[in-house]
Amino acid sequence: MDYDECPVCGINVKVDNMPRHLTKVHPNDESTKDYSRMVEEKLRRKRSSKAPMSPGAKKVVVAIVIIAILVTSIGLLYIWYVALDHPSIEVSPTQYDFGDIPQGVSTASFQIWNSGDVDLKLTGVSTSCGCTSAVIKYRGITSPVFGMHNNPQNWNMNILPGETAILEVSYDSALHPDSGFIERAIYIKSNDPFNPEVQVDLTANVMT
Repeated sequence: MDYDECPVCGINVKVDNMPRHLTKVHPNDESTKDYSRMVEEKLRRKRSSKAPMSPGAKKVVVAIVIIAILVTSIGLLYIWYVALDHPSIEVSPTQYDFGDIPQGVSTASFQIWNSGDVDLKLTGVSTSCGCTSAVIKYRGITSPVFGMHNNPQNWNMNILPGETAILEVSYDSALHPDSGFIERAIYIKSNDPFNPEVQVDLTANVMT
């Protein structure tokens, strides 16, 4: 309990009771008026600082706490998941320029590396155009030919951790035929949880 010394009589009085004490015990003392007002203002501020939180403010605080808990939980789950063993696909290069080429078939090779900790399962390959096809070679096994349409269903190939497969791509500029600058793409699907589809981009300038 807070006490203060009366400026007139010098006795200790509860701060909450000081205005009443000054009014009743020293009603004619002019010097107490300013002090009384000061004490009342101090009490008013004290009471306002202890004012109960409104229902709306409580809801906002609760919402902020819940959001903070959710964000923290999601972050911890993500860290835990990343720490688990998982496959990781890396294709090199992911862009290839044939340069100036004549009408006919041009080929290029790409590496598919499993930089993860468990088997990388390739589950499909497709291309952006019927003039472009691809096969994957790994440990003496060659996949079916993949193109834009009618690709094999339920196909898969497992690449062991740290090992590399070869993606061989063929582009036939005479099929349409093409001329001038062209762009094509190959899409590789896998069980990499962070990169389930990798795109390889091809460019060329077909001479006529």
